[in-house]
Amino acid sequence: MAAAARLLAALAWLFLSAASPVHGLPAILPDLHVLSPRADLQVNVSSNGTVTVYKGNVTIAQGSATDGGGSGFDTPAVLWIVYCFLLGVPLAFGGVRLPRMTTGIGIGLTITVCMWTAFVNTESAKNISELVVTLIPILLFVPGFLFGAYAYGRLAGIILITIASGFSWGVRICLFGTDLAVKEIWAAWLIGTSFALVNVILIPQWERLAVAIAAPSVGTFFLALGVDLIVNKQSGMSFGLRYAFDRNPRHYYDIVYMGWKPPTSTIIILAVSLGVIPIMTFAQYRFYPRLSFWRRPGNEHGETASFFEEKAAVQINVHDVSTPSATPSKDSLPITDSNWASRRQSVMTESYEK
Repeated sequence: MAAAARLLAALAWLFLSAASPVHGLPAILPDLHVLSPRADLQVNVSSNGTVTVYKGNVTIAQGSATDGGGSGFDTPAVLWIVYCFLLGVPLAFGGVRLPRMTTGIGIGLTITVCMWTAFVNTESAKNISELVVTLIPILLFVPGFLFGAYAYGRLAGIILITIASGFSWGVRICLFGTDLAVKEIWAAWLIGTSFALVNVILIPQWERLAVAIAAPSVGTFFLALGVDLIVNKQSGMSFGLRYAFDRNPRHYYDIVYMGWKPPTSTIIILAVSLGVIPIMTFAQYRFYPRLSFWRRPGNEHGETASFFEEKAAVQINVHDVSTPSATPSKDSLPITDSNWASRRQSVMTESYEK
């Protein structure tokens, strides 16, 4: 319980540190780009189709808000589809069975999301190449994955995958509504944090259960995103994620003014992805009952798992050996200290004389 209390205190501090800039102090953080409430900007569309966005008397130049998602099935779009299925399939069907892959994805995914969010919220009106915005976050996934795939990244990977699971629930819930079901950014963060904390507090005592919940949660999120990218391309769940995360005023017209209204197919995909989580969680926890996630009894500090699966624990079979009868037979010599010493001396003398 003491470990759980320390973990909760650390997470509370981390959340407050991350959330405080949302309603930040400009005098202290003048140049920090943060996820902040959207300003109420004015939009003017002229008769010739020219779009002008104002903030008071200041004109804000507008750029394309594709955010690296590509268009149709071009190269960036296909890369994201492949990325979603590469992460979704192993987590949804074998997160507990593939411990190194799960912890590696936990760290790599965190780097990818943070980098992508930083790109889209700091991009100028002169758009960066779509391929660049796609490749850099995906490529930075690799060192994070490799770090989490080894023992020194185990705990960080477990914590991050459980936190990601909470936010995967929160984001999907928000995407059900027009212009997001939860309008206030602090409330949206609160939903994701609540789900994450419920899962994270299981780690100190029920680590395997926490992973059995987290892996299907994140896995089904990416499977849903991959399927939706194929069905609705950039107008479905992809646009909803951009609406939720892209607070760049230079994307105001493409994101906020156009608004988010989830297609019916996206709502169905989101609902199915949430509905199958308990089934997959139970299946992973039930079908892999003898696997203690990452650690083997008696070897918590050593190498514990192969890349794809848990190493089989070394089994030592102990057999009972029958002891000599306490009652000596007529032909046996009673085993006493003096008799044993004399027999040993006799054998040594005979060997010497030879």
